[in-house]
Amino acid sequence: MSLKMFLTKKPMLAEKVLDKVEGIVQKLVEKGMSRHSLVQAIICDYVVSQPDAEKIKWLAETMKEKLPTLLASKQGLLVACSLFNVLDAKDRKLVVKSVQEPLKEMSTNKVAHLFLVHVLNNLDDTVISKKKIVNDLLLTIDENIADKAFAAIFLGIYAPGSKRYFTKEDLDAFEANQEQTTSKKNADVRREELIKIVQGPLEKFFEENMSFYLRDISRNALLSKVMAQRIEQGDTKSSLLIDELFRQVQKKDEGEILIGHPDIHRMLKDFVKVEQEKAGEEAFEFTKKLASQMVGDNMDSCLKSRASWVFV
Repeated sequence: MSLKMFLTKKPMLAEKVLDKVEGIVQKLVEKGMSRHSLVQAIICDYVVSQPDAEKIKWLAETMKEKLPTLLASKQGLLVACSLFNVLDAKDRKLVVKSVQEPLKEMSTNKVAHLFLVHVLNNLDDTVISKKKIVNDLLLTIDENIADKAFAAIFLGIYAPGSKRYFTKEDLDAFEANQEQTTSKKNADVRREELIKIVQGPLEKFFEENMSFYLRDISRNALLSKVMAQRIEQGDTKSSLLIDELFRQVQKKDEGEILIGHPDIHRMLKDFVKVEQEKAGEEAFEFTKKLASQMVGDNMDSCLKSRASWVFV
C-alpha cells in the first residue's frame, strides 16, 4: 500500500505521518542518498502525498542542482519532473547546468532521457534549450540515432504527451505537480520554437542517410515524424528531404518497388492524410507529386503492389 493510499484511508493521521516522512526525506537528501532507487521510492511517496505546495517547493530548492541523481528509477523520474515544475526560471537554469556534463550518458539512458524530454517541453527559454541541450544532442546524432531513448527525446518535441511513444508511467511523471508549474509560455508556442530548432538539422541528416533508414522505417519513428512535419509546414517543393524520399521510393528492392513496401506505403498514406488535413486542395504539393511518381513508368509496379492502396 502506498503512502497516499494509506493517508486516504486514515486522513486523521495525515499531518503527523507526513511530518515524520518529511524528516526522513530531509535526512536522506542531506546525506546524499537520493541516487538510490529505494530512497527515490520514499521521496516519491512523500511528493505525491504532500498537499502543501510550499513544502514541495522547499524540497525542489534543496535538490535543484541534484535532480539528475534521482534518475535511477521511474519513481525518481516522477520526483525530478515534479520538482522541476515548481522551480522558478532562475533555478531551472541551474537544473539545465546540472545536466550538461552527464548529457551524453543521459540521452541514451532508459530513464534519464525522459527527464530531458520534460525539461525541453517545460523550459520557457528555448534559446537556453538550444544552446545547452539540443545542440549537443545533435552533435551525437550519427552514433545515437538508432538508440530508442535518444530518438524519444526528439519525438517528445514533435509529439509531447503521445501515448504512442511514452508509457502511462512516463506521462504521469511529466504531469506531476503540473498544476503548480511556473511555466508561462504557451505549450504550443514552445513546441513550435523547438521544432524550428531541430527540423533543419534532422532533415539534413535523414536526407543524407535516406536509403538506409527508409528500408527500416518501422523501427525509426523519428524519420517519419520529421517528414510529416515538413509536409504539415508545406513548401515541400523546396525540400531536399522530400526530393530524396521520392527518389528512394521509386527504387526496387528484391524486385518490388519500394513505394509498395508494407511499412513505406502505410507511411505515404499517412502523409497524404496529413496534407489533406492541413491544406486546401490547390496546395496539395506532396500528394500531387506522389501521384505523378506512381504513373508512367511506375504504374504497373504500383498496381501490382501494396502501393495500389496509396492510389485509393
